[in-house]
Formats: sequence, C-alpha cells, structure tokens
Amino acid sequence: MWGRDLRLSLCAFSHGGSPSRAPFLMALRLARLTHVATRRAGGGRHLLSTPRPAAMATSSSSPPPWADLATCAETAPAALSTAAASIPPLTPGRYKGQAGRVAVVGGCAEYTGAPFFAAMAALRTGSDLAHVFCTPGAAAVIKGYGPDLIVHPYLPGGDAGAAGAPSPAAAASASAIAAWLPRFDAVVIGPGLGKDPAVVEAAAGVAAAARAGGAGLVLDADGLALVCADPGLVRGYSPAILTPNAAEFGRLAAALGLGDGSPAGPPGDAGTDATVAAVVAALDGPALLLKGSTDRLASPGFTTSIAGRGSLRRAGGQGDVLAGAAAAFLAWSVAAGRRGGGGGGGGSGGGGGGETHHQPVPAAVAAAAAGAALTRAAAARAFARHGRAMVAADVLGEVGPAFAELFEGGG
Repeated sequence: MWGRDLRLSLCAFSHGGSPSRAPFLMALRLARLTHVATRRAGGGRHLLSTPRPAAMATSSSSPPPWADLATCAETAPAALSTAAASIPPLTPGRYKGQAGRVAVVGGCAEYTGAPFFAAMAALRTGSDLAHVFCTPGAAAVIKGYGPDLIVHPYLPGGDAGAAGAPSPAAAASASAIAAWLPRFDAVVIGPGLGKDPAVVEAAAGVAAAARAGGAGLVLDADGLALVCADPGLVRGYSPAILTPNAAEFGRLAAALGLGDGSPAGPPGDAGTDATVAAVVAALDGPALLLKGSTDRLASPGFTTSIAGRGSLRRAGGQGDVLAGAAAAFLAWSVAAGRRGGGGGGGGSGGGGGGETHHQPVPAAVAAAAAGAALTRAAAARAFARHGRAMVAADVLGEVGPAFAELFEGGG
C-alpha cells in the first residue's frame, strides 16, 4: 500500500521528464504521510488516496490507476517545490522577524476564533510574528486564547452610521492599522471580520494600503466581500490570494458579471472550470484557491489542484487555518523579494493552449498550494486521532508535525 501511495504521489512528475531531487523527496514525504495517516485511522478503507477499482485489483494486465495522468494534478509538485524553496532556514545567525511577519485583520464580538486560528496557523507554519487587528470587543477574548499573538483593538467598535456613508471611525481605524503595515510581509483580511459597515470600510482601506506597500494579501471569508464590492482592490496585483469556498466563489463570479451567483460545481464541472478561468482573467493577477473536495488553484497562465490527504470531518475554522498557513508561505516569498532574492509576485503569467505546467509557478499560487496541502495533511493527522470529534484546534495542533513530514522529512 505504501508503495502505491508513492506512485500516486509521483504520477505528476512523469509528465515533464526526469524529476529533480527536491520534488522527488517531496513526493516521497507526501506518500509517507498518506500511509502513516491511514494506518493511524485503523486500516480498512484507504481514506486519503484514490481507491483502486475492483477490476484493477484482480487483473495484473490492466493499467495501474496512476497511469492516467488526467487523474493527477500535474502541476502540484512544481507549485509545492516552489513553495518549499521559499522556506527560510533555521540558523543561529537569524533574528526575530526574518522568518516572516504576518498580520490578520478580523475579529469582532461575535467571531473571535477565526482570527486566532489564522494567526496561530501562520505561527505554527513557521512565521516569527503574528499580529491580530480586531474590534475592541474581541481583543481581550483573543488575547485570552493564548500569549503568542500580538492583538491590537484598532478596528471600529460598531459606531458607524448608515451603510454606504463614509465613516470617520473607519478612516481613523484604517490609518492606525496602515501605520503598522510596513512591518508585515503578508496580511490576511477577513477571518471573523463581520459585516459592520465601519469595520468593512476600514478593512478595505487596509487592503489598499497593504497593496500600496507591496505586502502579500490573503483575502478569506468576509474579506472576499471586499473584492465583490470593489474588484479593483486586487485587480492586477499578483502577490494576492483569494480563498473562496463554493458559495463564496459564486458570489465573486456574479460580482464580476460572470455568473448568476450559483455555488461552484464539483471538480471536473466544465461550467465551473470555465468560470474559474474567466474570474482569473478578469482579476488579472491574484491567485484563486477554490476550496472543495479538490482544491482548485489558478492564476493567469497557471492552474493546478491539491486533492487527497484530508479529513472527512468539516469543522469550522479549518479554512482559517488554511488562510494563515498560506499567508506564512506568501510572507516568505514577499520577504525574499524585498531582500532582492526573488519571490514577490513570482513567475510571469502568459501561457496558452493548456500548457500551463510549463510556465514558472507564480509565488501566490505556490503559497496557496502549500497552504492547502499542509492544511489537508494536518487535518488528516487530526482526523486519524479524533475522528468525528475533531475540531479546528486539533488541526492547528498538527500543523507543525505535518509541516515537518511534508517539507523537512520529519515524522
């Protein structure tokens, strides 16, 4: 079974010639993680990889399931290798902040867990520092979850007037947060943000300021509504990741005039695939991570997907963990670009005729792919331990071990 998992992980590499050592080792670790998680789940049905059809199990002359490259994400190894190359080394000469600084903008009285999970996921992935900018009513609660986060009660406290009217409180809030932005390599906007008009207005101002300063942007949950209201916030900006689920994607496509608001279809749905391509073209820069049973990723000139190695449990907060993990990888790329070592926006767009796997991997796609793969691996470990009782905190606790197995050969 373990050897079969390895072949499944390596299927993508056979498309483009001989694999280099780094992608090969990553495939080996992915297969090993799949095997370990399955054994911890108690054997039986293989939960984390493609099941072997009955006909193939009895016929040695039939082609193995990994022979069909159409069932594999051909570009995922390239994306994950690009992300792995951005991971900063742990050496004695480095100082605090060099391994990434991430801010999370979100958190209100009703929603305090989401920004906590996103920020802590960035730390567990390897960022040195994580800050949360939230409303005053959420700050004490988030601080009470643990001492590792730096929490700022800078978002408006719900004193705005009518929706659509400029709010002095929102402007002051955005200005106060913008003063901190030069310290961060990536900014996550949306987890627990809520829909208060002043908070939403302030968050939009922060997104614009973060873009002007060249920071990486991850827009998740309520942050995606900012793009629906004003696509110009991210249009043409490549160091940005949008992380919609099926319903959020439908609303995003409708806001761009590319759909009727219906949720995205399942993987392989031709209509959804065409809409994904149209949304990416309309935004012309950001990476799109459409979450689902298969995570579909796209940016101009590049598409890939991440599948398998997940959890059958859908606990609230898993998407926040993914947003924070992706932000950590994006922060590493942006920081490298600021130091003159590449990264930042990543590879060029372009490409055509479906040959997107021959194009350089954009940094935002690589970060999104790594965040998706890491979250799936952590969720697989958590589900193997807790089953139906698994919650997002369990996933968060497995991010470190899953990272070690995927990217460092640990475990």
